[in-house]
Formats: sequence, C-alpha cells, structure tokens
Amino acid sequence: MKIYLTIFFCIIILLINIGCSNNDADIRSLYATAEGKYTVHIIGEKSEREMATKFTEFWNSDSNIELIETIGLYDSQPKDVKLRKKLKLSEFPTIIICDTKGIVKKAKNLEEVYVYFELVKSTSNK
Repeated sequence: MKIYLTIFFCIIILLINIGCSNNDADIRSLYATAEGKYTVHIIGEKSEREMATKFTEFWNSDSNIELIETIGLYDSQPKDVKLRKKLKLSEFPTIIICDTKGIVKKAKNLEEVYVYFELVKSTSNK
C-alpha cells in the first residue's frame, strides 16, 4: 500500500510541474533573445493599434532601433486572454518590457516606456 501512495504522490507532483512549466514557457516566449535587447508587448482590452503605431515610430528612431528587438500587440483573442491571465493583468492597456531574463517593467502608458528606455540608454553609456 505504501508503494502505491508513493507512486500516486509522485504522479501528482509531476502533473503539477508540467502545468507550471507550460505557463512559464508561455511567459518566457515574451522575453528578448539577445543580450542587451528588449521586447515590448502592448496588451489591451481592445486592440491598441494607435498606441502600437506611436510606439513603432519611437522604435524606428535612430537612438532606439538597437535596443528593441520586437514589439507585440495583444487584444481580446482567446490566446491573448490566456496570456493576460497568466501575467495576472487587470488594468488595460498594460505595456510589458522584457529582457532576456524576464519582465523588467510594466507600464500603463507610452510615456513611462519612453522614460524607461531613456534611463536604459543613459546607464549603458556610462
């Protein structure tokens, strides 16, 4: 009987770990792939196209093109709703900035993002 209980608990722990690792993998897919680069993800209730357009202009400026690897736009699509739940987001729009190790900043507007990247540029130039 002891062996069956041990096997049962091992299976339960394995299933929990599999579930957690899938969640982590989804979030890790948001991370930048190159050291010194960032990804930016705009997550909204409705598609935040205007915000994405403004941010793309910022991204394409000469001083920012080297810092930002990609931008993503997420809205009310089923897969996007799952991601919002995994990130535990409740206010929208939310802008998430990631480096290769994880989420480095959550912002509510583009001005916060601009300030963050100005800080990154000023500390990397020292």
